[in-house]
Amino acid sequence: MARITAGEIIDNPLVNKAQDAMSEVLRKQKITEARKNTFFAIAQGVLQFGNIGLLVAGQVPWYVSVAIAVVLVVAETMAHAFTPGPLTPSAVKKVENELLRKEVTNVNGGEEQFSVYHDL
Repeated sequence: MARITAGEIIDNPLVNKAQDAMSEVLRKQKITEARKNTFFAIAQGVLQFGNIGLLVAGQVPWYVSVAIAVVLVVAETMAHAFTPGPLTPSAVKKVENELLRKEVTNVNGGEEQFSVYHDL
């Protein structure tokens, strides 16, 4: 069985197609989509800081402050869980690496069987 070279894998049409598609998605993402998780974390931090400020200033009892903190944590968790996540450059790289790994494994391994890929 002929071994495939790294150069042949890097120039793989499937990988090139995936790279182009993901690059296009990254390019089209608005900054609010790309940094959604960052904005949620900042909002959580600012609101929790305000919550602690109210507690320290004696404006709310400790149990109200704890309840506010729990509500803020649950709200951020729900926001992450029920909104689509952004496509990040690191996620693109992980997909590229997985495509390359699978292609190398499938071409070089087994009983000289080549994988069949479908259009993404």
